[in-house]
Amino acid sequence: MSEQLHDGLKHVAAVIREKNALYLLVDAKRLNAMKASDQTWIKNNFFPELSASGLKKLTRVTNTDIFTQVIVGDFVKLVQENEKISFDLQSFYDRDDALEWLLNDISLSANTL
Repeated sequence: MSEQLHDGLKHVAAVIREKNALYLLVDAKRLNAMKASDQTWIKNNFFPELSASGLKKLTRVTNTDIFTQVIVGDFVKLVQENEKISFDLQSFYDRDDALEWLLNDISLSANTL
């Protein structure tokens, strides 16, 4: 799965750059458990590429199982503590909650105009 996952994430990053996307919602509920090497690749390659793209916010909709919680918690902590990563990351179990968080600053900006 690693090569398939990496190719898919490289494509996602390319589309984000091409479209100048600022917000990304990933529904990862059907994603199988990731190997440690895939997690490392995401941290060292995918996240820096997203950061360089100008992305502001990334949210993941995930399962409630303990393994997913640990992996996502590790990703969130990395993003919050790494000064080189310039986007916010949050994880949710519910898609509507994720979308609300993702679009919150858009609503706030519209209200201040």
